[in-house]
Amino acid sequence: MISEREIISKLCDGDREVFISLFQSNYKSLVLYAKKFVLDTEIARDLVQDVFVYLWDKRKQLNIDRSLDSYLFRAVHNICINHLKRESKKANYLKHFLLNFNGTAMASSISDDSHEIAVHNDLLANIESIIESLPEQCRNIFRLSRFKGLKNKEIAELYSISTRTVETQIYRAVKVMREKLSPQITFAAGLVLLFSSWL
Repeated sequence: MISEREIISKLCDGDREVFISLFQSNYKSLVLYAKKFVLDTEIARDLVQDVFVYLWDKRKQLNIDRSLDSYLFRAVHNICINHLKRESKKANYLKHFLLNFNGTAMASSISDDSHEIAVHNDLLANIESIIESLPEQCRNIFRLSRFKGLKNKEIAELYSISTRTVETQIYRAVKVMREKLSPQITFAAGLVLLFSSWL
């Protein structure tokens, strides 16, 4: 029977059969483990696959000083935590956006970190897509209120409608955004706080 040291050595040498065997024997258990963190089977599968892609791409630089099982589970643990942290950042951006409705202000609050900027831009793109999907009047009123800074009374006069109607349209827009953006990321933000102590 081949030893674990030999498996690692063969993996580092690019032995495809060893890699495939390692993947097949560990994939299911690692996905089940990842799912405990991310609570979504498809995301868990994607993250575990990312671990194995990294393992193969970096095989020549591998420095495994523990059992393979420990190494793989630790790698999955880390990638899950990083995923949840990214979702937590999205949650923070979303909360900031929904409270302030000011993309410029939100952009100025992030650091120069390229990943953080990418997360920010991704969220803004999602928000813009949702705004575009709103009914025309609702979309226009929301933009005038949150991006142009017009007061509800000014918008009401512009459209010859009541202030109450303006408030209702803005409420509807915010509700749609919360429903489409917040469920999967605000919960993930809570999970980060729960699991971050494991790092």
